[in-house]
Amino acid sequence: MLTSEGLQDAAESAKSSAEYEQWRKESLAEEITVASEVKIQFNVDPREERGVKTETVWANPVGQGRFRILSNPFFSFGVSADDVVTAEEADGILKFQQVVARGGHSSYRVYLQGDRTIHGPDFRAYWEPISAQGRPSKMLMTVLSP
Repeated sequence: MLTSEGLQDAAESAKSSAEYEQWRKESLAEEITVASEVKIQFNVDPREERGVKTETVWANPVGQGRFRILSNPFFSFGVSADDVVTAEEADGILKFQQVVARGGHSSYRVYLQGDRTIHGPDFRAYWEPISAQGRPSKMLMTVLSP
């Protein structure tokens, strides 16, 4: 026969178990989010490729074949950081399918022509005020705009 003391112990045990289960789920979700960055491959439009056929960008899985883009693409248009996209695995590579939700950002690309580079004074004068918004390479960069 169950006593009131036994019921109280069972209730406390259930409460502890529920709290532990909630903590465990939150901890696992955090670990998965941190450890689950993946690369999504985009096919580059031949008119925009500049010698590049495909591009990969970092993303986090958000469930059901959907991924939140973490980095700005250089060559792929129509997608920006924080957009949610679908991708399917083919030959061990996650390949972009479509944008399903916009993240509210725009990506701008700057391509320096001729012998200009990001180290030149004419470029640096304009780049410095917005440098935290972009990701430069030697002659090409993207700028994320909220």
